[in-house]
Amino acid sequence: MQSLVAFDEQVTAAIVEACEKASQSMRDWGQPEGMRETLARRIVELASKGERNPDRLCEHALRSMGFSESPRLQPAAADA
Repeated sequence: MQSLVAFDEQVTAAIVEACEKASQSMRDWGQPEGMRETLARRIVELASKGERNPDRLCEHALRSMGFSESPRLQPAAADA
């Protein structure tokens, strides 16, 4: 049985933001929606270990699933 972890509002907001970014990246890559639960679990696991930055939560979760980069987190191309 897994132990429950309580998060404050800031951490919960970071988890939600990371999950939304990761889900959008998966849609952008044409991946099935069913992977969202696995991503969310990994993001929560990382947050429970102390990570609080939504971009890093998203990136680490995606990398743990074999994706190298999140297009949502890449800097926008400079206008010419």
